[in-house]
Amino acid sequence: MKQQFLKIAISAICIAFSRIAAAQDQAAGAAQPSSPQDASAPETSEITAPSSTARTPAPDAAPTADAEYYDVVPVSVAQEPKVEPALPAAHSGPQVEEVVVTATRKEETLQNVNIAVTAITAEQMKTDVVLDLRGLSRMTPSLNVTTGLGNSLAPIVSLRGQVQSDPTTLTLDPSVGMYLDDVYLGRSPGSLLDMFDIERVEVLKGPQGTLYGRNSTGGAIRVIPVKAVPGGGWDGFLRASGGSYGAAEVEGASNIPVTPDLAFRFSGSLRTLDGWGKQLLAVPQTLSDTPTQINGSRPSNDRDQIYSRLNGVWRATESLDVELGLDYTQQKSNGSSLYEASGDLAQQTIPGGPISFVRSSNDFYTSAVDAAHENKVEATTDGYYLKANYELPFGILKLVQSGRALDATYHLAVDGTSTGAGLNDTDQKVHQDSTELQLLGTLFDDRLEYVAGVYAFSERGKDHTDLTITLLGLNGGLGPYLPADLAALLGKLPDVISILPTTYIINSRQDMVVHNKSESIFARLTYHFTDWLALTAGVRPIIDSKQAHRSTLDSGLLNQLPSDLVIGPFVGGNGNTLGGTPDCVFNPSTPGVVNDGTQCYIDVTKKYHYTTYTAGLDWRPGELWDLGPAVDSLLIYLKTSTGARSGGQQPRTTTTRTAAPFKPEFVEDIELGAKGDYFGHRLRLNLAAYHTDYSDFQTSVIADDQQQVINASDAKINGAELEASFAVTDELLLNASGSFLDFKFDDSTYIPPYSSKFQYNLSPTWHQQTGFGEWGAAVGYSWRSRSNLYPQREPVYDNPALLQQKPFGLITASSYVKFDRWNTRIGLFGTNLANQKYKGNAYPTVVNIDVKEGGIISPGSPRLIGLEVIKTFGTK
Repeated sequence: MKQQFLKIAISAICIAFSRIAAAQDQAAGAAQPSSPQDASAPETSEITAPSSTARTPAPDAAPTADAEYYDVVPVSVAQEPKVEPALPAAHSGPQVEEVVVTATRKEETLQNVNIAVTAITAEQMKTDVVLDLRGLSRMTPSLNVTTGLGNSLAPIVSLRGQVQSDPTTLTLDPSVGMYLDDVYLGRSPGSLLDMFDIERVEVLKGPQGTLYGRNSTGGAIRVIPVKAVPGGGWDGFLRASGGSYGAAEVEGASNIPVTPDLAFRFSGSLRTLDGWGKQLLAVPQTLSDTPTQINGSRPSNDRDQIYSRLNGVWRATESLDVELGLDYTQQKSNGSSLYEASGDLAQQTIPGGPISFVRSSNDFYTSAVDAAHENKVEATTDGYYLKANYELPFGILKLVQSGRALDATYHLAVDGTSTGAGLNDTDQKVHQDSTELQLLGTLFDDRLEYVAGVYAFSERGKDHTDLTITLLGLNGGLGPYLPADLAALLGKLPDVISILPTTYIINSRQDMVVHNKSESIFARLTYHFTDWLALTAGVRPIIDSKQAHRSTLDSGLLNQLPSDLVIGPFVGGNGNTLGGTPDCVFNPSTPGVVNDGTQCYIDVTKKYHYTTYTAGLDWRPGELWDLGPAVDSLLIYLKTSTGARSGGQQPRTTTTRTAAPFKPEFVEDIELGAKGDYFGHRLRLNLAAYHTDYSDFQTSVIADDQQQVINASDAKINGAELEASFAVTDELLLNASGSFLDFKFDDSTYIPPYSSKFQYNLSPTWHQQTGFGEWGAAVGYSWRSRSNLYPQREPVYDNPALLQQKPFGLITASSYVKFDRWNTRIGLFGTNLANQKYKGNAYPTVVNIDVKEGGIISPGSPRLIGLEVIKTFGTK
């Protein structure tokens, strides 16, 4: 109700502003004679895509909408206040380009942003073969992006060691916030964004609790699409590509001018990939001496996608700009390759005898699955946003109103074997709304910069999950799926066997309805004492609410055993306690539980109050002393910041032990950084060192054969990052980056997941003007040290050989020829050219062959090669 009232109030304010603006414009027109200067449109900012030398458009050239394939990249028409020093005077010789970002809500060059930011432009993404969000890992220090186990559409993002390891839990918030332009994407599935018609990506590192809507402890990734350009021409591009494993893509975008003050941009793409993995369809032969038969196969790691986006920009008056965005994405796949490494193909060589497991193939990307179960992952997302910017005498008032919806299905055999002994079928529907009102500007002759505002977020979602873990062997008898200690116990307790109602260790139906809310106010001030010293301070009080209604019934073995019975890795459920609903997983004596023989559910609402802050000093020694001719610019900053993620309820657990809610986590961070350009802007070096204190780290582990979110331990993280660019000549640019990360839990039982202690990237880029246009090439090599793919070290699941990824490196390359006469570019590109075999993900065994030897592996992508043709058209 509060949020609806806020929306109505903001809408009324915007309408009032637009009418006031129209009246002001009319009055101004009546008071003064018109002139070409008076009638001109507001100035539009432009930035250039990074290359080894600056390329400046002709003074009379209109900005083009197909900016992804040209040198001029238009920024949003809505101008934000700039308190930026003038760009450096021109130097002779090769130079590293300036990049303009809006990481701190205002437009400024990357070298003047007082936080660690990696900015990647459209041209960089083409030359370094960044096809989707995962490709950013190769170019960004301390970043790792992979996908969930078996779920190829749900990204897992780790930045500086902070990660949401379960991307599909509706009550677990991301530690790295994902933003499509200014809109927060609350859920991970469907956010594995392709780098299509994108102006740039900004990766902000460290807690972002002050300026960004949903508090992100590890950082934020802002994907900023190309926008419509009022006053520009009708232009755009078409791209077609094909490549390995049946990859085919057709995409395009166009700027469509309607009036000098109104334009739309439409983008669309169709993508298909046959899949670089193979699932062998196994048909069990349970009553013969014939090994399990293979009846054909189907692809995995395949993809079919439809994507469309519409952006409209309207310069309503000289004081008011309005922007509308719509997007729709539909993705389908058979999921990722997934197999039990110690044996995925079940065989029975003696009728009625024991079952053995063998590896189905020597191929790293091939797995055996139960032919009766269809792996399927689908995600459909759509959204809108409305932005309004109204210019006041003392700043800009900005409204961002958005809504998004997700409809996702994950039907997966999670055991990694041909038995179908572990099946997870999940359907989710989620809708989110957010409203943000900002006031930003400068005061006192631009000495004081300020950003202040209010933010409201609401998310409603439904999760239905059927989970079955098979207890019995393929021949219908107890045996190989049982750990030895459990089998021995059952042999001694016939009364326990007598209560077994099914052949499952888990056979659950779980339904959860959630309502997550976040409300906050925020302010951030920067005061420039002198040209060489500035102080920044910000604060955001936050109220988060998690409301969950959950019903779970489980007729499997675990829920029938007494809750105080511990058998190896398993703990009993409720047994037959207190005469409640027989299959209910909740103890009737637990507060909030209804378990009365006919109903089984729990309603829990939790509120979390916390305040995050940031404070820092910026020092520009070049404004105080003469640093010599080698130093063109130097910014040194010291900042501290905090972040928090709220706690929440467990969505899919089936025992009393694992149903306990998890607590909030808190982060305190201190960072020292230096950003400098040297030798006539030929060399750029950006360095950041940080220390992070973590309280109650949230992560996901396997407990009682199911996934549970826990607060693992407190932790400390120390790290350093370096990014460098060197313009060797006008044609050759060298980029390099590297990071060091030392992550230690206070409790040695836990180990940091999805992060490497060391990683680096080397990427030379070369281009040459020719008589017919241009040609160029780029090669990239990215390397990372060992990483853990599971966060827990314990006697049951400690299997380093399979639950870790050894050090590995990936080689990418691209080459292109551009023909000016035909406005056409032809390019060849490839990823993982050495065909390095590496794990995309791994998890402990589900169907136990041997927990010390077994483990489920999801392979990373093999070598992929493609050819593309890009045709631009319209105004240049």
